[in-house]
Amino acid sequence: MQSGAKEIGKHSFEVRIHLNQKVLKVASLPNYSSIAELDIPDKIDPKEAYRFFLALKNEGDRMRITKIKTV
Repeated sequence: MQSGAKEIGKHSFEVRIHLNQKVLKVASLPNYSSIAELDIPDKIDPKEAYRFFLALKNEGDRMRITKIKTV
């Protein structure tokens, strides 16, 4: 069965989160040409409970998560 969705562009990114080391980075793949990270890492409190979520900007936009790795 084929869906009616059409892939406009293929973009990949990597998210790294390490609460104890106060690291949150998002990088474009495969060459890491763009990296975003926290401006004030001390805002991360390792004792606090956090949730990770993604929100898409436009209605109808789709994202497929193909790999999650917890290390």
